[in-house]
Amino acid sequence: MKLWRPPAKTRARTTRRFRPCYGGQVGHSHQGRAFLFRPLVGHDEIRRHSVRDMLGRYFTGSRAELFMELLSDERITREELRQLENLVRSKRKE
Repeated sequence: MKLWRPPAKTRARTTRRFRPCYGGQVGHSHQGRAFLFRPLVGHDEIRRHSVRDMLGRYFTGSRAELFMELLSDERITREELRQLENLVRSKRKE
């Protein structure tokens, strides 16, 4: 009985295929025949990257346009408006 065997060619191709897709944000290991994926980048970093990407794609890089879009949404609550006002006030003091 063999205890170790080299990975199948399809597994090697699959492993090579995963690496560029996730751009260093997701790591993986093998457990038996299964791939186990784990994040390599923190949640806050992913969120910042996603917001910057969205700004560039949909708001021509303008934070003001994004902010105005948020304010024009009829579903925004009074509490959310208050939080945004407080954030603007605190940024003005910096």
